[in-house]
Amino acid sequence: METNRLNTVLIKARVISIVLTGMLFIQPVANNKQSVNKISQQYLNYYRNGQVNKLVRFWADSVVFEDKTAQISGEALLIKGRDNVERELTELFASVEDLSFTPEFGFSSGNFTISAGAISYQMPVSANAKTKVTFDVVTILEFKAGKVVKHADYADYQSLIKQLNK
Repeated sequence: METNRLNTVLIKARVISIVLTGMLFIQPVANNKQSVNKISQQYLNYYRNGQVNKLVRFWADSVVFEDKTAQISGEALLIKGRDNVERELTELFASVEDLSFTPEFGFSSGNFTISAGAISYQMPVSANAKTKVTFDVVTILEFKAGKVVKHADYADYQSLIKQLNK
């Protein structure tokens, strides 16, 4: 009888230790998701408002920014390194006005954040004329140690070109 009681106590102790060990492994993932979500929201807010000076602190030194769908306008965009990404994005955002973004969906999973929506802005089409364009874009962010190591955009540039050819 004493052996059965001891076995029951040992089984309960094992179950508790398994549960607690599992919680130790699960908890960092939950915290990581919360931190990726929080960082992503701040980052995407600055990005979608063209605030490059505020984005720099989110990037790893070796950050990669790419847009493979930009090849429709000549070649895919691939920028490596924090200073290069800062310079290129600063130039890009300086060329547009009235930037806005309408989100469609977004989520974080592990070290990635995926976000999609429609971007709109005024862009110059000649020395004296500007036009407003709107097109869909998907952004995928990859994080390591709380920093963005890769920012990839995929945009519907065919829609943009059609708007410019009107």
